[in-house]
Amino acid sequence: MLGSATQTQTVTCNTDTGVWTSGGWSNIDYSQCQCAFRGQAVNPSNGTCQCPAGQAVVGNSCAVPTCDPAQKQDVQTSSCPGGSTGLVTQNRTSSCPTGQSSWQYGPWSAPNYSSCSCTIPAQSFNFSTNRCECAVGNEVVENSCVPVCDDGQFRDNAGVCQAYPCLTYQAVTFPATIPPRSPQGVCYYMKLTDGVPSGASSGTKMPNV
Repeated sequence: MLGSATQTQTVTCNTDTGVWTSGGWSNIDYSQCQCAFRGQAVNPSNGTCQCPAGQAVVGNSCAVPTCDPAQKQDVQTSSCPGGSTGLVTQNRTSSCPTGQSSWQYGPWSAPNYSSCSCTIPAQSFNFSTNRCECAVGNEVVENSCVPVCDDGQFRDNAGVCQAYPCLTYQAVTFPATIPPRSPQGVCYYMKLTDGVPSGASSGTKMPNV
């Protein structure tokens, strides 16, 4: 802003006492002020320079604002999930209507996982679950995909499947399917000859059944 703003104050002298008395200051007068940009006017209430309604300073003068460019593409990225490396990308198109200076943002696209790759070589990225997975029937052990242990087995510290030890035995009634060994050490057996009407037998407990 160019020029000067002024205020006035009336000061009177009491002729009997010789004492000066100051009155209040007047409102600030901005009438001598000029705005630096063409088309702006000084607001007399606060002294700010303003363009006409619907305009803004463009270059050195007031004009209808526009965006440059009128359209743009935005991209946002995030880390790939599920034990994979790379970046997930999303895009959106933003536009600026003629005569406006603010952007109108479109919706973000669906996440693109095409650049995601698995850190474990035997795994592949499942685009349905967005995770790195071994083949069906396999699991990750020591950064490798290996077959899942059978029922009644556990994987030892060396990564080898071992049968649970039999700590107790429990008979099952014929006919039935013998359950696998339990992690609690329960092993199941069946007296096969109990299914024969002519006789009975005692259970033979085989250590590997």
